[in-house]
Amino acid sequence: MKEMTRAEYMAGTTPEKHQVYMVQFYNEKARAALLRAIPLEKIKASKDAHFNDIALKKWGSLPFCFDKDKIKRLGDSPTLAFQVCAYKAIARKICQENGWG
Repeated sequence: MKEMTRAEYMAGTTPEKHQVYMVQFYNEKARAALLRAIPLEKIKASKDAHFNDIALKKWGSLPFCFDKDKIKRLGDSPTLAFQVCAYKAIARKICQENGWG
């Protein structure tokens, strides 16, 4: 699959495009870190499409497990905001894989 740059993502963003952009930074280390901090049951039980019913502090306290070189190459910055979006994209991917929404 072709990688999407930040410029391509920003040219007409949609929730679906946001997910495609952020989930390209998925890796098993990040998935494991997410599931250690936020149990699968809590992700499944979320009633908010953006997981805003899980404290922002929880998302922000996760370790940065993403490829900084890839992030920069695609025109983004490895910020806390990036990290939160990437982890939420992973949570959304987990939900999709399990047929939860």
